[in-house]
Amino acid sequence: MPHVIHLWQLPQTRTYVVLSADLTQRLFHHIKRCAGSLYKASKLTGVHRPTIRLLYLRPSKPIRVDILRKLSNYLTNFNQKGFSMDELETKIKWIGHPLSGGITNPKLPFRIDTSNAVQVIAAMFNDGYIGKGGARSHGAMHYYNENSVLRSSITTSTIGAFGGDKRSYTVREHRGAHHVVFPSVLRDLMKLVGVPAGSKANYNSHIPSLVYASKRPDLWRAWLRQTADDEGGVRFRPKAKSRHIYWRRCVGIDSKHLVKIKKERKSFSGLSGDLKKIVVCQVLSLLKDEKDLLKRLGIECKVRPLSVYKVKTGECRAIWELYIGGRKNLEKFYQTVGFSHPRKNKLLKGALQSYK
Repeated sequence: MPHVIHLWQLPQTRTYVVLSADLTQRLFHHIKRCAGSLYKASKLTGVHRPTIRLLYLRPSKPIRVDILRKLSNYLTNFNQKGFSMDELETKIKWIGHPLSGGITNPKLPFRIDTSNAVQVIAAMFNDGYIGKGGARSHGAMHYYNENSVLRSSITTSTIGAFGGDKRSYTVREHRGAHHVVFPSVLRDLMKLVGVPAGSKANYNSHIPSLVYASKRPDLWRAWLRQTADDEGGVRFRPKAKSRHIYWRRCVGIDSKHLVKIKKERKSFSGLSGDLKKIVVCQVLSLLKDEKDLLKRLGIECKVRPLSVYKVKTGECRAIWELYIGGRKNLEKFYQTVGFSHPRKNKLLKGALQSYK
């Protein structure tokens, strides 16, 4: 997987950019001079004449990326310096879609091998969601979390990784649930990274290779911290001397093997031997990969199935849990990964302080 996403790797026919008015005017000045007229420029570049004329008269208007690329290629063939896509990419003032918002001062090309970028990617695999879309829509991208600290953290990391400001990533409320709404250009970027659209339980995805195959502990920590914040918890029962960290995920399993399950939810221990084998054979890939990342950081953990259940559509899913226990492992997690979530961090700190 590439660690840098360039402008032209995004869907070119639905991604728009704005250059500075001065740069756009110089671009069309050179095109008109090389072609002789706007009419000839249309034929030579393959861009419709009304489009060229409109962009010439309104230099601040958003330009579709495929059109910008045709204009850039035309000038590059004439050895006009300063107008290659590599050079134009670094001078873009805005990127997005006129109908779904965008990012001001984007940090192009987008680097996805940074801690901020990995935090955002992990959030989309956790409490994030990309809709499947339909005939006229490509699906919206949201991050659902009721903790304002985590919502603010994701917004800050998105700005740090990809650009924009707080106005680019708005917080909305729907049926009592708060969520961050992202511009469509980030949805397309996340799809390129491998974030699935629709229910993530149906895909059983792995951690993207830019994180899993990396040798950089900062990227491993960024993924694990965001996952623990979104999906995890701390169980601390002083009287029972129970102290551990956990997080859970679910994965779809072949429902034809589980037709005997009548209840909406059934514990793994209550399944027959044959059904247990079926569930265990479909281990959740994300948890397995996260176990490996933790081991690289010197933290031992266990991954185990907890239960199976049916959703309204009749599909069956299994809930798996990653479990971190033991003083040494909890201390190592606190020191190297930690929580950004205030309540969870306080619980873990209290659990460690309870050891004598």
